[in-house]
Amino acid sequence: MTRLTVILPFHVENFFLHQAIRSTLLAMSEDDELILINTSNSKFSNPHHHNNVSVVDSPGSHYIPALSLGISLAVGKYIALMNSDDLVSIRRFEKQINQLDSDRSDLAFSGVQKFTGRSRKIFPILGDVSSNQYWPGLLLLGSYGANASWLFRRTWAKDIELFSSKLDTSDWTTALRVLPDSRISYLPEKLYFYRMHKDQVTRTNPEKHATLGETWSNFNERLKLPMLSKNEIRILILPKLGKVEKVELKNIVNWSNEFRNLIPPNSGNDSLLRRRLVILKSVHPFETATNFDLPIMLRMLAELSWNFSKPRI
Repeated sequence: MTRLTVILPFHVENFFLHQAIRSTLLAMSEDDELILINTSNSKFSNPHHHNNVSVVDSPGSHYIPALSLGISLAVGKYIALMNSDDLVSIRRFEKQINQLDSDRSDLAFSGVQKFTGRSRKIFPILGDVSSNQYWPGLLLLGSYGANASWLFRRTWAKDIELFSSKLDTSDWTTALRVLPDSRISYLPEKLYFYRMHKDQVTRTNPEKHATLGETWSNFNERLKLPMLSKNEIRILILPKLGKVEKVELKNIVNWSNEFRNLIPPNSGNDSLLRRRLVILKSVHPFETATNFDLPIMLRMLAELSWNFSKPRI
């Protein structure tokens, strides 16, 4: 019986893809399978020649339909996701499966370490999930827990039609839809390595998140939090350093105060909210002069400086 199926969609065959495949195979056992979903219009050369690697051509498919196709073909008891330009710890799958079984969970995901092509670690200026007390409400601040470090039970994925709903236009919208009602295991250890480079699809052709506002608002209402306008939601969850449109912060600050009361105690995740408010307030002169979070701002500046100044590690 196949233990694990790993689904890896790709849109171009290059050096990064072959590194991702090698990294995945090193973390797999002999009883696992790797399904490569080729969404390009070119044939894959497949230099790896492993019996447990199969290639499925699906030219023109986008990321979410490719994942849905992979799930429909998977035969493993567990299914894991993998991106075409990333790397993983050699013990990623083993640790996630053990945690999933220990917790009797539906889904397990891990911490993510961003790095550049020169192997330099990158600090996420908006912060990491800092505790194993993961709370799906963090999705209202960003795509926390919505990434390719997912490993889940195949029966669960089929029961909830994972990546098959019309609302699933990205991994973020999928997470907003399914995580609140799922049994989740979060491993803070960074077992997934996310490569930052100039040719990333998410940089050159960002997801439009067609249903993000709708799924976000549904979950927000479920938590009985104050409602925000579409523009306020977009500004809150996708703040850009030095480029935030002028909005009335009063509603967002009021929402943030209510949100803070829902954050699990001692999780350390309050800093995620504080970091977003620092960025939003930094472009509003009145807000900058009042109630500014200086310790968080200094820490963010130090991390930003580290990203550009430290040598390869």
